[in-house]
Amino acid sequence: MSDPNGPTDPYATPPAGAAPYGAYGSPMPPPSYGAPPVAAGPAPSTVVRTFWLMITRVVLSIIALIVALNSRSTIRSMIIKQHSGYSQHQIDTAVNGTIAALVAGALVFAVLYVLLALQVRKGKNWARIVTWVLAGIGVLSFLASMGNTTLSGASKAIGVVDGLIDIAIIVLLIMSNDYFRRRA
Repeated sequence: MSDPNGPTDPYATPPAGAAPYGAYGSPMPPPSYGAPPVAAGPAPSTVVRTFWLMITRVVLSIIALIVALNSRSTIRSMIIKQHSGYSQHQIDTAVNGTIAALVAGALVFAVLYVLLALQVRKGKNWARIVTWVLAGIGVLSFLASMGNTTLSGASKAIGVVDGLIDIAIIVLLIMSNDYFRRRA
């Protein structure tokens, strides 16, 4: 004989054709709630271009690091100019500390920006917002460095290209708003 409220064993399989039982014999809710899932589909060309511009930006930051490492004498002369009272040991320590900070900063930026680029390509809205902020800071940094006379020609050229890439990233992400809204 069957119980009209469901089986007495909560782990029993329901009869053929019957809805599955939840706790205390109540029917189980449907497996999914809310809006139907958005079709994944490929990212639009604006998002793919943004991804590759972000990767290019990482490559340029590594090139900028190499340029900075090759200008050790420029770093040394800037430190001597700013801190004329330093001893030789203090100057060497400041130069080495500056180079270590440049290397660490470039590596952290490269890893995080690549991970961010991957998330942008997947259509993650939070990644788009973080990228906007970082690219905006990059544009402001580019504009602020325009008057800097201590930068080498190579550093200035890389800075100009970085600034233009950041502007392009911002524009492409704005053009991709619908894609990110559909994915959210």
